[in-house]
Amino acid sequence: MIGFPGVRTGFGRVLIIFSAIGNAGAGASKLAHSKARQLMKSIECKLGRVFVLRLDHNDPLPKSIEDFAEEKQIQLGQVVFVGGIYEGSVVAGPRKTAEPRPDPIVLPVNEAHDAVAVGIIAPAESGRPSLHMHAALGRAGQTLAGCFQKGVSVWLVGEAVIYEILSSGPVAKRIVSKTAGLSLLEIFE
Repeated sequence: MIGFPGVRTGFGRVLIIFSAIGNAGAGASKLAHSKARQLMKSIECKLGRVFVLRLDHNDPLPKSIEDFAEEKQIQLGQVVFVGGIYEGSVVAGPRKTAEPRPDPIVLPVNEAHDAVAVGIIAPAESGRPSLHMHAALGRAGQTLAGCFQKGVSVWLVGEAVIYEILSSGPVAKRIVSKTAGLSLLEIFE
């Protein structure tokens, strides 16, 4: 396993598994738009290039990694990040689980926190790389977890590894869901 559930590797092959909303857990089953169970989608790809990045103080996340992916023409990939973050906010879930269009709980990140994060790069509808990344942050014995959707900055130093995922054609794209109003990963089988 490269580093997050749903990605399995073996001899240079990568299997990406995307669990649709109807299969995402007990809370998701209550969503009004998930009455018809959606099945998991998957694609098999190959591992491409691997990049190791050092991010510096005040580099914005996820923008710095998205810019790098665009420069290196990475269409699809997995990102693992460790380091310090501060200045910004994280989305720490929806206010009500049962609402199809989430009202996000946005929490500020004002002081430096240690962070470990994983995410997936996939092209947005515009074609530009879009990184969806979730992190666990810690400071003084307190833990916070959430999505970097709103953006944060690197504190002191950040280290990231990008695992490029290759396929023979377009296999995944972030498409804005008309129901949720969020840019969600769509897999084309």
